[in-house]
Amino acid sequence: MVVEEYADPTGWCALGDLARIDEADHLHLAGRLDDMINTGYHVYPGPIEEALRAIPGVLQAKVTGEPDPRAGELIAAYVVAAPDAMHLEEDSIRETLRSVLAPYKIPRRISLVDQIPTR
Repeated sequence: MVVEEYADPTGWCALGDLARIDEADHLHLAGRLDDMINTGYHVYPGPIEEALRAIPGVLQAKVTGEPDPRAGELIAAYVVAAPDAMHLEEDSIRETLRSVLAPYKIPRRISLVDQIPTR
């Protein structure tokens, strides 16, 4: 069955998921073409990174999806704090985010780092 609103004129439906089919015809999801994080909700990192950078003392922020055996992916944030921002801790960052983001967008893992890791 093709759902017309999601298909192109040839009937192809591209959702942005990366997948492979193994020799036993099992489908394995391997990620996404875009940066959407699938936690059961579709979450994009941009608004979360923006909210993190708005916190006083945050110099840089990067949000990614990381494997989670229960939910598929969890939201992880990497935060670079200014040298004088000793007040920034995982709990205080999460509390600040609760005032500006929906609960399902709050990172489950927040790591204070010296520099943003590259993948």
